[in-house]
Amino acid sequence: MELSYQGEGDQALSNWATTHFCGAQLGDVRREQRAIKIGAAMAKEPGKSIPQLFDSWYEVKAAYNFFAHEEATPDQIQAGHRSVVQHQLEEPGTYLLLEDESELSWSGNKPIAGLGPIGSGAEGLQGFQLHSVLAVKWPEAIEQNEGERRPPVKVLGVLDQQYHVRIPRPKNEGRQDSHRRKKRKRESQLWQQASQRIGPAPQRGEVSWKRVGDREADIYEHLRSCQAYGHGFVIRACQDRVLEDPQTGGRGGHLFETARGAAVLGQFQLQLRARPGQKARRAKLSVASVRVCLRSPQRPGHSPGALPAVACYALRVFEAHPPKGVKPLEWILLCDTEADSFELALESALMYATRWLIEEFHKALKTGCGAE
Repeated sequence: MELSYQGEGDQALSNWATTHFCGAQLGDVRREQRAIKIGAAMAKEPGKSIPQLFDSWYEVKAAYNFFAHEEATPDQIQAGHRSVVQHQLEEPGTYLLLEDESELSWSGNKPIAGLGPIGSGAEGLQGFQLHSVLAVKWPEAIEQNEGERRPPVKVLGVLDQQYHVRIPRPKNEGRQDSHRRKKRKRESQLWQQASQRIGPAPQRGEVSWKRVGDREADIYEHLRSCQAYGHGFVIRACQDRVLEDPQTGGRGGHLFETARGAAVLGQFQLQLRARPGQKARRAKLSVASVRVCLRSPQRPGHSPGALPAVACYALRVFEAHPPKGVKPLEWILLCDTEADSFELALESALMYATRWLIEEFHKALKTGCGAE
């Protein structure tokens, strides 16, 4: 079942809500029925407040009582929907797990219990971090014509979602007190926690899961967790990591220099969406690829290179001749699968280009559904 519903009228909305909320783990069948009713009402009128969703005060009060129950946590309300998504991911096919973080803000002069600092942490900035994994099905075949947009994908739904509230730094702790910071739970751990929560990928050749992330996902522990759970990955590199020579175990150069020295496999055109300060345009991109071995970074109790290295392909997607006055596009992607031909490298590049959907998802939550 897709996120969208088929048909018209209240019955179609009710059927959709039943599919995605009947598995909510709320400890009482009456609460599950209430979750279905609220879900259908919200789908009919996204972004409206609870008093605006219902005609009677009884229904409004019942909705508030529902959310007041300690069992009505995001995890337990979403359990049925995530189960529907997980079931679809076990069918033959290739699936992208698009992943990103976003800040939800309720900033103002009055502190709100349960929220923490966001952004720069300035006074009045409060909210929480939202880490979402959106599952989409990748097409079985790709026809890449000149100037074609990203391949269409089928959105399945939210596979995982975590909420993280930052704890303000204690007044007696300095900004540069790294010893104390290392002992606290880090936001970067949300990425590997997502691997644990999603669980192992099916061990069947006809099923493939690919975690797709921007530069925030370039975390050694996240890459290792993907390998441990059988998740493929296409992740944009942020760190100019030290490489390891697989033959000697010694240092083997740096990631960015090595990727930029790889031979070009071919070229393609891609329609780029508009960004702040940049109009939408069509870019002619070159693709190069090289196999690398990422050396493990220093970690508490472990020197650099002491932990297992991450073997993967470094895929460089770049604009050799950008229009005048335009900053050239360059992605250096870490890919778990072979990318030693133009066709294979192109598919991984297009998978990363699909990542923007998770940004649109977060934007829809904030603006379309009025989550903030």
